Amino acid sequence: MSLGSTIFLAASLFAAGPVGTVDLTADVRSETRLRSIDEDDGELVRGRDRELVELGIQPRLMLRNDARLRLALTYAPSLRVPYESLREEPSPDDAAFADDRTTFQHNATLTAERAISHWTLRGGASATYGFYDPLDREQAQARGQPLLSSSRLPFQAYALTAGFTTLAWLRTTLSVDAIASTGGGDGPMARASLPTQDELRLTSALDHEANRRDRYGALLNLTRTQIEGGDNASTLDAGGRWSRTLTPTQELRLSGGVSVAMVETEADSHERAGPWAEGAWTYLPAPHLPSLRMAVGGAPSVDRLSGSLSYRAYAEGRAGWAPLRDWTFELAAGGALLEPWLGFEDQEVSSTWMGTAGARVGWELTPRLSVGGGLAALWQDSGRADLVSFREFVATVDLVATLLR
Repeated sequence: MSLGSTIFLAASLFAAGPVGTVDLTADVRSETRLRSIDEDDGELVRGRDRELVELGIQPRLMLRNDARLRLALTYAPSLRVPYESLREEPSPDDAAFADDRTTFQHNATLTAERAISHWTLRGGASATYGFYDPLDREQAQARGQPLLSSSRLPFQAYALTAGFTTLAWLRTTLSVDAIASTGGGDGPMARASLPTQDELRLTSALDHEANRRDRYGALLNLTRTQIEGGDNASTLDAGGRWSRTLTPTQELRLSGGVSVAMVETEADSHERAGPWAEGAWTYLPAPHLPSLRMAVGGAPSVDRLSGSLSYRAYAEGRAGWAPLRDWTFELAAGGALLEPWLGFEDQEVSSTWMGTAGARVGWELTPRLSVGGGLAALWQDSGRADLVSFREFVATVDLVATLLR
């Protein structure tokens, strides 16, 4: 079944039966980006410097209802068209990864939620098809995954989710979710840079609201990951979390525990246990005053290329300010360190450093039209032979128009 047919069938749910009031939202984002990429020489990837000016267009359609069975459908395709390129013409072998031609990506999600007495049941599905940009800050660095190449490549990914939340007893809730996903490069050449990853994840949390300021919880998560042509990794994370409202404008969240991991190779299997921890502080003052969020953490992370496990330590911060009703300012920065941990016994590997930083300003011209601009940088430095070291600098100007709301 094609993606368009799936979207049509999902949308038809809103026109059949008692679905309540249906809200339709439609907007379109247009963005001009100047990208400058400086890539170092490596054993598997040749060094190159590239500059590209491109136009990005992303319409978005959202359907939502307010019935007992709450449905939400979102379809957000994206198109990127180059204005010019200072890069040499790609060779036939590199044509599938060309950065200087028009690329597209389809993104669709469907979620459903139903409340029954003390239970809330939920489920969903998502699909992505088209070209994947490894240097996209939302897709790459947010996941803390190392990059083998900085070129775009054909990509597809699909996911199914199901879960529930119930009131276990007074002021205590139990949440359980299951996520099955698969995704990777579309085609042999693309899978060489981004192998297919099949993952099954089970998460559970038991949270108790002790008082108006404190909330305690117990966590138990199980993840099973299989990388095409690589290792199979399994992790069992157990621990707890605590959140406290320090003041009416400040909140502190801490979590931590033990992670038991196993990596299965063709010849052997390896097991190890280690700690994981995360902490976040949020400051949300009155409107028109700067807000701030800072977070640090460390936990095992599956290597997207080999299926082995690395320890990922990270720190990030984000600040926002809306001094006037129509103006917004944002600053964000973060860094991560990937240290080989389990499954790298027969490989020559070293640490990988990653970082990102950016600034953005937005201006709301009318309730349906806004403009913005920003600067951002993304970098990776690794001594591994299978990874690329690079620096990317991006300048953007965007326009967002709300068509229906």
